[in-house]
Amino acid sequence: MYFPLLQNLITDTYMTCFYQLKQLCPVARSLSVEAAKTLVQAFVSSQLDYCNAILRGLPEKLMRRLQSVQNAVTRMITSAWRHDHITPILRQLHWLPVDNVSTQNCRLGIPVSDRPRTCLSGRRLSARH
Repeated sequence: MYFPLLQNLITDTYMTCFYQLKQLCPVARSLSVEAAKTLVQAFVSSQLDYCNAILRGLPEKLMRRLQSVQNAVTRMITSAWRHDHITPILRQLHWLPVDNVSTQNCRLGIPVSDRPRTCLSGRRLSARH
């Protein structure tokens, strides 16, 4: 099937997110939870959200890689310990786990259909009627 191509995409996303997380960590420690959440959403969550509709039906191994990014981000924002259960913390932040996002096509309460349409160059596309 198309899993090798998606595996490369997920690996690139995984590495990019952890690189950005490493860069944001010293800054986020000095911010409030809400400010850190906003900063992380701008850099890391946008990477996780990119093309999330194609994540349906992926093997659990690939989904775990993306979930580990979200878990690390959550722990950084809330200063949670590595062995703390992550699900209650995700609920507290009103974040969906990665596997739920791919099946429901939304993250952070924003349906994908409500987001502006953009092309690869970053310009907004007009909605066709």
